[in-house]
Amino acid sequence: MVLSEAGRIKGDSNMGKRSALPKHIHTLDSVLKMTRPSAIITYIILIFVAFLSTGDLPSTGILSATLIAVLSAAAGGFLLNDYYDLYIDKINRPDRPLPAGKITPAAVWVFSLFFYAVSIWAASSLPLVTFIFISGNLFLLFLYATTLKKVGFIGNIAVAYLTASVFILTTSVVGDIAAGAVPAALIFLYMGALEVLKDMEDVKGDFKFGVRTLPLTHKDLGKYVALAFMALTIALSPIPYYLEIFSINYLILILIVDVLLALLMRSLWRDSSLSSVIFYVRRIKASIVLSMAAFILGVL
Repeated sequence: MVLSEAGRIKGDSNMGKRSALPKHIHTLDSVLKMTRPSAIITYIILIFVAFLSTGDLPSTGILSATLIAVLSAAAGGFLLNDYYDLYIDKINRPDRPLPAGKITPAAVWVFSLFFYAVSIWAASSLPLVTFIFISGNLFLLFLYATTLKKVGFIGNIAVAYLTASVFILTTSVVGDIAAGAVPAALIFLYMGALEVLKDMEDVKGDFKFGVRTLPLTHKDLGKYVALAFMALTIALSPIPYYLEIFSINYLILILIVDVLLALLMRSLWRDSSLSSVIFYVRRIKASIVLSMAAFILGVL
């Protein structure tokens, strides 16, 4: 009887371990989704293109440290953003892991701190100017999640800068920040347009929680600013070719992207309704993907 009872207790313990395993896997799956894999892939591409635009890839150690530092900072920032966006996302993005209850706020906070620590550790082996860039970005990510996003346009500028800075801080690793300046400016403009369009898409939740975005400040202001970002993007897009940063392959594809952006501008000018803006967000994301392809072709 004692052996039978002991066996039952042991069996219950093993069942408990087996039932706990899916929960941990579920948490890790949620963390992976919250790190925005598509954005992480974009950052990886930007890092490789930035290095190649300066002439060649650095040593394996430097390349690895740069990737770990940048990607960990991005992952930590995304998690932190979702942590502070919980109540807004319950309206705008209820399907995300945190508002959907697939992961606890405490777990999100812990994983965010973990990624922050990994980013600082990896950045410490890079040149001082790069370490300063990454440290500043980590602080800006925290500031954005806690404060800047509520200010509206300043938050848009912060997000656009953070994405564009990947190109500059990568070229700073090899001491050639100038090579990354113009491509970074283009990335900044693309992201600026995307962020404003996303604000136009999220007006319902932003209004409820008092977030002062451009579309809520003035009915058509968001539309005009998004159009300005796209117009500047088209105007500046050939410059990397003329500065011999990218090859003719870049110019050919980026001119096609410019045509797509011009068509998007025409559509936005004529119709800025919510249903249309949702479609425009997808279109500008597609344009960004094509621009990344142009960057890649430009360094091959």
